[in-house]
Amino acid sequence: MPFEAPAAPRVPPTFSTERDRDAQLTRRAATGDRRALDEVMRRVLPRIRAVAQRMTRDAAEADDATQVAVLELWQHLATFNGQGSLLGWAKVLAWRRIARHLVHTRRCGTRERELPDDAIDANDTADALLCRLELERLLRDTPVAQRHALVLHHGLGWSLDEVAHATGTVANTVKSRMRLALAELRARPE
Repeated sequence: MPFEAPAAPRVPPTFSTERDRDAQLTRRAATGDRRALDEVMRRVLPRIRAVAQRMTRDAAEADDATQVAVLELWQHLATFNGQGSLLGWAKVLAWRRIARHLVHTRRCGTRERELPDDAIDANDTADALLCRLELERLLRDTPVAQRHALVLHHGLGWSLDEVAHATGTVANTVKSRMRLALAELRARPE
């Protein structure tokens, strides 16, 4: 007669792990539970602010970036599935949104800068416009990844690591893309 183990009693699933509790908490927050949302924000807001501060290196810009990232997090709460930590998920989401925010603000120049009245010269403005048009013409046929690496590093002054994070690559790939783009630009006839 074969041995049969007794059937284990059926126990309803419980949220025993922190990830399960985080997933439950974010589901409640996504459905409008104010206390759950407050708890999520209490836990992730300091981390998001720290990410923003490291990325911007400016308190006012970090505040703006934090607001943008928190809004993005709030809109995507329902996508957290508990496969990783809530803090890790929030940091990645915040980092990606802050990077997009920084690219936009640096590209569009939405941050206000005060200039002295005598800093603007009509000739300088015209020269800058001509330079920009020439640069756009030169970069038009450059592959997108190479163009992004050049513009972010040389145009906006980002470090190689910052460009690598923003483009989802590593610093050596950024260097390679810039080298290829510069070689192609040098080889072009005027």
